[in-house]
Amino acid sequence: MAVNDSLLPPGTHVAAYFRDSGGDEQERSVDQQRREAEAYCARHHLVLVRVFSDEARPGGTVVGREAFEELIHYCRQMAPDLRRRSPEAPAGILLWDLKRFARNTLDNAFFKADLRRRGYELVFLSDNIPSGDIGHVYEAMLEWKAQQDLDDISKDVKRGLSDLVSTRGPDGQYLGLCPGRPPIGFRGEPYTLGTKRDGRPRLVQRWVPDPETWELARRAWEMRVQGASYTEIHQATRLFQSIGCYATFFRNRIYAGTLVHGDHEYEGFVPALVPEAWWEAVQAMRKPRYEHRPRLDSSDYALSGLLYCGLCGRAMKADSVPPREDAGDGYRRRRYRRYTCTGWKQNRDCDMHYLRADVIEEAVYRVLLEEVLLPENLLRILKDARPDDETRQALEHDAERFEANLADVEQVLRRLVDAVERSGYSASLGERLAEREKERSALRVKLAEVRGRLDQAEAEVPLAVVEDYCSNAREVLAQGTLDDVRALLRSIVVRIEVEPEHGTLIYGFP
Repeated sequence: MAVNDSLLPPGTHVAAYFRDSGGDEQERSVDQQRREAEAYCARHHLVLVRVFSDEARPGGTVVGREAFEELIHYCRQMAPDLRRRSPEAPAGILLWDLKRFARNTLDNAFFKADLRRRGYELVFLSDNIPSGDIGHVYEAMLEWKAQQDLDDISKDVKRGLSDLVSTRGPDGQYLGLCPGRPPIGFRGEPYTLGTKRDGRPRLVQRWVPDPETWELARRAWEMRVQGASYTEIHQATRLFQSIGCYATFFRNRIYAGTLVHGDHEYEGFVPALVPEAWWEAVQAMRKPRYEHRPRLDSSDYALSGLLYCGLCGRAMKADSVPPREDAGDGYRRRRYRRYTCTGWKQNRDCDMHYLRADVIEEAVYRVLLEEVLLPENLLRILKDARPDDETRQALEHDAERFEANLADVEQVLRRLVDAVERSGYSASLGERLAEREKERSALRVKLAEVRGRLDQAEAEVPLAVVEDYCSNAREVLAQGTLDDVRALLRSIVVRIEVEPEHGTLIYGFP
């Protein structure tokens, strides 16, 4: 028996995620996946409450898949952990198959585990994964196959691209054939490169100078050679929406006429926008800042993923200024860790800028030790989260009412089944039977939610358990490894919002 035929009872609320990789052959793939999911829900009497879809997005990475990120955020928000699931949280997530979820083995394993630990049942509609322990083995084999397919696709794509970009014309010069979005200063124009097997022309893209941005891009390089800052260049040219894009712009060898593809460089690939001397001069300007820069490791930052700017609401990202033997004033500078507001870093539209990592981390630890990690405080949070006597009585009354209504519906269903057995099936009887089954499913869901809230209200956490947790947490903050500290923070801290002079720490019962 397949998993998707047994684990979700009728009336269950579910969400769904769909993806396609783009291209003519997959133009309607997301719509087809959605129709199959809706048919599945109708067949099994499930309630589809939210749909997330990424169109023309590759599965080899989760970066750039906005709907996928929205799905993960939604699921985490509805269920911070298994014990704090919202009554409105869907019980299952419908997915077409493992490849549509993620082809990368690490991404696949991480996000599946994250969702399942929060209580979500993952339903793969087309993979037909068996139930029981063998299902995990079968799923692991599909993950391995998806990764192998991704590797094979990558090899084929790289081989095809290398063959395409290395194509030369009759004069021995590169034709400038390259797929993808051309960089600023160039545009793509169609080029016929032979014919396909069926005789149709094989159309590819050729990079050529763009008359609308060519001189503007050259002006940006000229200003940079003369020592202008990114801000000054941005104000004069407006080539990009974000100032952060200019760093990549000035590192691209294509403006000296050379395409860097994989491990190869193709000199004379396109007409040069600037002389080689200009390109070398600009690279020399950035060497003191970037040479020997250490690879940024987010695990070096305890608050990664928890810290947000209190002014603009955007995330504060881990950032680092590398050490320098001579900072220009004769003094050596050590590595400087900080958290930078992404609004300021990308668009310069926030006054927050950045915070020293050691200062904000020490402040968070101090608040946790002095105000949060106290047994009486955590028990008060748990008590406040429980319904009062009036609410409890209302829940008990709702439970009794749902149970009575469910018993009535069950009795009506038995009578309808008896009528079908006596008189045979008819359209009117079938319609009434379907309506009552749907009503029964809805009542079961409501009754389960009410009973869950009542069970939560009755849960008791002994004082000794809370005291032990607080003692261990304090020890971790004092002398634990960075991984232990990060795990502790994620067990209790929901979000940290900071402003230049103060901040807010949002937390819950661990």
